Amino acid sequence: YEISACLVGSEMCIRDSVSLALAILAFFSIWSIIGLAGFHSYLICLGRTTYEELKNIWDSPRDSPYYRGCCGNLAHALCPPSYPSALDFRKIISQNDDHYSV
Repeated sequence: YEISACLVGSEMCIRDSVSLALAILAFFSIWSIIGLAGFHSYLICLGRTTYEELKNIWDSPRDSPYYRGCCGNLAHALCPPSYPSALDFRKIISQNDDHYSV
C-alpha cells in the first residue's frame, strides 16, 4: 500500500481505518485478559488473595497459612475438596397453611 493511495473520504480508506481501530481494540482487550489471567495464576501459585498481595500482608509466601506450594495451590484451586451439602434434596416437603416447611 502506498500512503498516497488512501484518499481522504474514499471507501477503502474508511474501511482500512475501521479495521485498524478494531485490531487495536482487540489487541488491548486480549492483552488485558492475558495480564489478569497471568496475575491471578501468580496469586494462586503463592496462595494469596489480591488484597493480601496489594497490602503485602505476608513477608514471604510461606508465612501464609494457606500456602501449600505452587503445585499444591494449583491442585487445590482446580480440584477443590468436596464438602457435604447442607441441603437434603430427598426430604419430603409438607404443606402447612400458606407456606412450606422442611
